[in-house]
Amino acid sequence: MKDQCTILADVSGDAPSASPRSAARRAELALIDDVSRVTKVLEPSDAHLEFCDGDVDYDNLEECLDEFWKTFRTSTAIPPAVIIKAQTGLGKTTTTIGSVSKAIRNGEIGGTVLHIVTDHKNMKEAQILYQKNGVFPTLLKGMTASGCKFKTQVEERYKFGLSARSLCLSDENGEEKKCPFYDDCGYIRTRQSIAKSSDLNVIICSAEYLRCGGIPEEVNPALIIVDESFSDKLVFEGYVKASEFGLVWANDQKSWASNRLRQMVNEILVLTMDRKPVVKELIEKHGLQGLKRELGSIINFRTKEKRAIAQGSAKQNSLVTQGAMRNEMMLWESILTEVNEEIEQEAGSDKPKSTGALHIIRSETGDRLDISRRTRFPYPSTPVLGLDATADAEIYGGVMNDTHDLRVASIKSKANNMFITAIFGQSWASDSLKVKTDNQYEDNGRLRSRAEEANKRCEKLAAFLSVVLKKEGDRKILICCTKANKKVLLEDLSIKDKLAAPNIQIENFGGLKGRNDFKNFDTNITIGKLELPDQSVARMARAYKGHDEAVTLVGGATGRERKVREYSTYSDQIAKAPSFEYKDDVMKRIQYQFRELEIVQSLGRLRAVNRPEADLRSYLLTDAIPESLVLDNAYHIDDFTKTSPLEELANEYDNIVSVAAYSQHRGVRNNAATEFFKAHGFTANICPEGWALVKSRVSGQRGAATKLYIPTPALKMMEDDGTLEATIQKHLFHLGKLDSERTPITVTT
Repeated sequence: MKDQCTILADVSGDAPSASPRSAARRAELALIDDVSRVTKVLEPSDAHLEFCDGDVDYDNLEECLDEFWKTFRTSTAIPPAVIIKAQTGLGKTTTTIGSVSKAIRNGEIGGTVLHIVTDHKNMKEAQILYQKNGVFPTLLKGMTASGCKFKTQVEERYKFGLSARSLCLSDENGEEKKCPFYDDCGYIRTRQSIAKSSDLNVIICSAEYLRCGGIPEEVNPALIIVDESFSDKLVFEGYVKASEFGLVWANDQKSWASNRLRQMVNEILVLTMDRKPVVKELIEKHGLQGLKRELGSIINFRTKEKRAIAQGSAKQNSLVTQGAMRNEMMLWESILTEVNEEIEQEAGSDKPKSTGALHIIRSETGDRLDISRRTRFPYPSTPVLGLDATADAEIYGGVMNDTHDLRVASIKSKANNMFITAIFGQSWASDSLKVKTDNQYEDNGRLRSRAEEANKRCEKLAAFLSVVLKKEGDRKILICCTKANKKVLLEDLSIKDKLAAPNIQIENFGGLKGRNDFKNFDTNITIGKLELPDQSVARMARAYKGHDEAVTLVGGATGRERKVREYSTYSDQIAKAPSFEYKDDVMKRIQYQFRELEIVQSLGRLRAVNRPEADLRSYLLTDAIPESLVLDNAYHIDDFTKTSPLEELANEYDNIVSVAAYSQHRGVRNNAATEFFKAHGFTANICPEGWALVKSRVSGQRGAATKLYIPTPALKMMEDDGTLEATIQKHLFHLGKLDSERTPITVTT
């Protein structure tokens, strides 16, 4: 690995300043202590793994939005869908809300705008932005988020895949049953106001509702805005164990309907064993209407079973989990959806037929049915404006080309001053830092311990973070990692106390989209990556393929292959590092969307594009760096954490180094110590970048002052807390230059 990573700067130096990226500065950064640690400069390569290029490039967001409104005003049979790809921090949300608010005030939008965001926190932020523009939106929260009195029952029904709305109002044996808190419920009042008010300007809701159907039928938008990636919300994937498929979930629910269930299960198992397209074969055997009746009976039977279990009137089969129930219902309902679409097409419906694929494929071992389904966008006649920092045109096309005239538009990147350092050499997967059992395994005739290796990785991670924290001082630091690694940082790492400092905040992947909490932070540290299981990625990829192609993904095509990826640097060098990528192109795209997207989100939280004068730094300790990103420095982690003689000296002498200190510490003569400092750029009154010269002499004495060298961040801290003079007194006393630590001295900086 070391011979595949170009080292671009001296790791013993401090973090760079925020000065402009100039040729002179790049030349300074290229200076290093030990030339033996530099690998050869590699030729640039155009073989970049990048899937996000749009159809059209725009110079700015306003220009792109102007083009969207022109398209929006044009009445066409197929509604437009424009997905805007622009880097985080560019103001996509703020600018878009301003543009939409203006269109609302001018009466250009003949109806309600449905604005879909990532979570409830972002709902509130979007609401404030609309209010600043004179528009007052309605927040559509789910039942539990609206303060439902039966939150436990709602969550229990969700686990079983049941709709919880029947808890609000239901019809049992011809008698209406209403929740006792119905009239005062915030969720019900919101739905009632939406149904009564046809002139609502904006409704804001969570993107999760695209997946679970939580958007009420009362919502009939004229325009939909989706903030951040939403394509994954329209792809369903899961599996059902073949041995549990069709088991009666509640033992006391056996009936004539269970016979139909068993018959249909047997047919599906046979078809999947032969790798045949299940829905097509079932339609040919039963006919459309006959298959619809069979599926209706099975779904009704299964729904009654789940309701009985959720209400406690029936006992759940101990062999079947709630997740298995949900997945099996997804299978039956997906087949029914396909059948209903075929019936509509036979009846001459002008509704576009979805090319979204449903695949039910048996695994190679035969013990599992993999289910993958790509559903159509739920509003096929409504224009869509999407905002996504890492938009992939092909993936969005897979879920929207059925219903919309799709275009992915890119905004040209805006330069930012964030200094980005990449550290390669370890993937930092969550399970590599903490293992549950001390399993041993043999590798090339040597017995190795997983627990021991995990401890060594933790030590290496602690060493890396110690170096960074020392360089960054009291700057505000955002650390982003997986939930499992966050737990390791806070509970298991040897420096966990340092990581609990008030200037450090640790967040997990998946929780940073759209957040503005960290726009005043100075440093970002990204550790590891968010990674989906291989089988999940394979099932999602199948949803974008025809049946024959999907079947091939059951076998060896799901594997990965080792690739050496190349990363550009501002000094026109190329840093190389290995990664493991999927062989299948669609799986590769999905992998990029999930893990590299989180890296982009992590970097964007500091809003570097809007802070041109700030000194912002980022350390990427991951092998999931987007290749479109240009790096400032690249290291192997062993080189980054390696301590130089200068750092050893500074650690030993309270962040102060001098010729006399080096002479004492190393046991060499003064002239040898002087030559060492000259070799590291300390000549006359000149210090290398990151260091400051301080002169000291005993008060009232004449003669040459003692030259001391202090790292710039450490000097600032000493000056801020008033400890500079005392620290120098202590340093000189230990060197025998003062009779006492309280001998008066004069300090010049």
